[in-house]
Amino acid sequence: TDLRIGFEDAALRTDRPDAPVRLTATGSYRQTPVSLEADLQSIATLRNAAVPYGTDLMFQSGDTTLRFQGTMTKPLAVDGAVGALTLQAPTIATILAIAGVQNGPKASLVLAGTLTRSDALWLLNGVAGKLDDSVLATSPLRLTDGGRGHADDVQLDREFDRLNLGRLLA
Repeated sequence: TDLRIGFEDAALRTDRPDAPVRLTATGSYRQTPVSLEADLQSIATLRNAAVPYGTDLMFQSGDTTLRFQGTMTKPLAVDGAVGALTLQAPTIATILAIAGVQNGPKASLVLAGTLTRSDALWLLNGVAGKLDDSVLATSPLRLTDGGRGHADDVQLDREFDRLNLGRLLA
C-alpha cells in the first residue's frame, strides 16, 4: 500500500548556535492528523558527535500523545536513542489508524518504559501500563528492523493482572 505522509507546516527556531532549539511540525500520516513539538539542545551541541544530543519530543494526534525524553547519538537518524518513552491513548483507534487500520476498538492504552535504539534494534524495557482497565506487568518489547523488502522481527511478552477482551473484540 501507499504510505502517505503530509506536511502542512514546520518550523525550526533558535536565537543563536549555542541556544536551545524549538522544532514544531504539523501534518498527517496515513491521512491521520499528527503534530510534533520538540525541545532540543543547541545546534553547537548537535555538531559535536562525541556528545549525545538531548531531545524532548512530543508527537500528538487528537488526544493521543507519544513522548520521548532522552538523548540520541545520531538524532537525524533517531539512532543511539536512550530515554523515557510514554504513550497516552484515550482510544487505540488513533494508533490503529496511523497503522492503517480503520474502525478499531475504543479501548484506552497507557504505556511507559525506557527506549534504546542501536542501528536496527529498537528495545523498550521496563514497559508498564494499562490496556483499558487491565494492568500490564513490566516486560520488554524488542523490534529488529529487517530493512527494505525484509520482514521485521517483533518480540513481545505481555502479562496482565487480568485481561478484559470485551471492548477489544466488540
